[in-house]
Amino acid sequence: MYIKKFFLALNVLVAVTGCGKDEVNIEPFANAPTDTFHIYPLPTATSSSASASQGYAGWVGDVMPHFADGKFQLFFLHDATDIQKRSSAGQHPIHRFTSNNLLDFSYEGEAIPYGNIATQDHLIGTGSMVRAGSIYYFYYTGHNSNSSWLQNNNAGWTNANSREAIMYATSSDLKTWTKKAGFVLNAPDGFNRNDFRDPYVFYNDEFKEYWMLVSTQQNGK
Repeated sequence: MYIKKFFLALNVLVAVTGCGKDEVNIEPFANAPTDTFHIYPLPTATSSSASASQGYAGWVGDVMPHFADGKFQLFFLHDATDIQKRSSAGQHPIHRFTSNNLLDFSYEGEAIPYGNIATQDHLIGTGSMVRAGSIYYFYYTGHNSNSSWLQNNNAGWTNANSREAIMYATSSDLKTWTKKAGFVLNAPDGFNRNDFRDPYVFYNDEFKEYWMLVSTQQNGK
């Protein structure tokens, strides 16, 4: 339908302009100007790198956007190269890009590092950020599927750890983040402790309180 309308409009235009005395050159498709943007800058290590996961090339996964300080703050899961993964203590730390126009991007380095095989956030999963007062709160998924973690070193397997749970870190400047030690939000009874992730926190104006949405399963659904 679109092609038919285009040719019909073009034919009408040719017929109308053909009635004039002056010759008209029609150029329906003009070449768009080519612009160069800094879209995918290569991460580079800095002298202040606090984690081995910072400064390596890799892939951008699960972007978690926020607008603050007059810029788009694009947090994302940094998926390192396979070579690095084989020797790293964990995976998927949260890194950050900033942008004023969503065309040019600046790489800001690592924000929240992963833990290790003995912590809930051996791998970090998707989350979201909110600001309350002068403090930013970043809620994210902690994932650990290692048997030593799930069994909790407990022969009876009582009070076993969860494969996935919700954790959070705080910051006052979006650069330095502090994990909340000892805080783990596990799936309540009746929900799957293996699939409890992707927290999205927002302020509900109707109820005047913060709400959190979590992806999970109940009774296998």
